[in-house]
Amino acid sequence: MVQPSAAAQFVISWHRAFDYTPGAATFLNAGYLFQMCVARCVYAVHSKPFWAGRFLEKLSSDEYLTHLFGNKSYGRCLVLLVPVLGNIVIALHDWKIKRDAVKAVEESYAVFCQLSPWLKSDNDVLDAAVGGVIKAFEARDHRCSYSRLPEYLQKKPLVIEAARQHKQDIALSELDDSYKKDRFFAADVVKNSAHQFKYVDPSLKGDKSFVLPLLHKFTHHGRFEFDDMGGHESFWKREHNETILTSLQKSHPQLLADVNFLKDLLAIDCRLDTFIPAQNYSDDFFRTLVILQPRLIKMLSSSQKTNANLMIDLGRLCSDKVAVWFEASFAVRSQLVSAFPNELQDYQHAL
Repeated sequence: MVQPSAAAQFVISWHRAFDYTPGAATFLNAGYLFQMCVARCVYAVHSKPFWAGRFLEKLSSDEYLTHLFGNKSYGRCLVLLVPVLGNIVIALHDWKIKRDAVKAVEESYAVFCQLSPWLKSDNDVLDAAVGGVIKAFEARDHRCSYSRLPEYLQKKPLVIEAARQHKQDIALSELDDSYKKDRFFAADVVKNSAHQFKYVDPSLKGDKSFVLPLLHKFTHHGRFEFDDMGGHESFWKREHNETILTSLQKSHPQLLADVNFLKDLLAIDCRLDTFIPAQNYSDDFFRTLVILQPRLIKMLSSSQKTNANLMIDLGRLCSDKVAVWFEASFAVRSQLVSAFPNELQDYQHAL
């Protein structure tokens, strides 16, 4: 059954309220019967519905017909033609259906998915559905996903906490600021989806003790590796880290200029040559960090690439002598070949 839009839902709920009003229900449901009969005939002949009224014309035809043909039965309309008594019968009928629905959704979210739209929008039913949602999360029911829950349920603290515990995809952008500032809650959400890092409170983004535990450590330096999920996770982990660092580069570039923080990142083999700010780092910076990540040689300034002493020092510190040779200026390359003849013997002819 198609879920009505906000405009259609407003009209449908307004009509349902009048079902409990003596007199008004008689006239409205008489109109329903006429409209349902005419709409069926016209829809069958011309493949499109027909009804009067400027406001109703703004509604999607399929949405309104779904309400007429699915939620409003001929029997309901006929009973409501009887003033007072018909209203009492329908009110008791709806009360019983709602009572049964409340009991059922407390135990199973699958039942909630099958309810009529008017029950799905009822706050009492939604409040009761919290229990069913939590049980579905615990049972890892694929039919129950936090991102697909009604907005009313997504705002419930118990549902949010259950989604966090069971690693559901939570959109921090849709939650209150208190969740974005909660160190432990935000960390759990980001570990499950790195794209949510950009919605974390800025005070946490700038905290090294918060950021570092979110990044994955690589032990095989870019090669495939297995983890407890039983698959190749190296590429996924790198994408996770790069998403966080990209967001950090935009919001807190000063943190990526902190040499001590960069040392911590390099210790877990985070690739930094595309994330650290474009600025001239000191010679000591490269002497300190190039041991951990030779790719940082690419960040040398033009003047540093012509400094023979610096390039030879980096060659001694760096295991990849070829990378240093490629980044050095042409005038310095011959000195590098002389300093490391065994490692660079194949590049003598290129001078």
